[in-house]
Amino acid sequence: MHDYTTKGVTWGAQTRCKDWNALWTSCDVFTIQFNTAFKHSDWTWVVMGCHEFGHTADLGHRTSGNDTDDNSCMRSSTATAYYKFDKHDLNAISAGT
Repeated sequence: MHDYTTKGVTWGAQTRCKDWNALWTSCDVFTIQFNTAFKHSDWTWVVMGCHEFGHTADLGHRTSGNDTDDNSCMRSSTATAYYKFDKHDLNAISAGT
């Protein structure tokens, strides 16, 4: 099992950059790891997968202050996250291309 503890908090999943581009400005290869020692519901695994995949598109965490329609998987907690990207997330992904 991998150590998913950062600053005393144990994470269920994480995204890391495996290979930075030549200028060190963006990541070319990501790894997403899930801590399967946790027994999550299917819903939670879906939300975590959406959330971690969002990080590979350079999406950051959303809060109630910047996710006012409460429908983004990019919330920092799966307890308050939705299962898909909202329009704001999709627009941010499109703007990055």
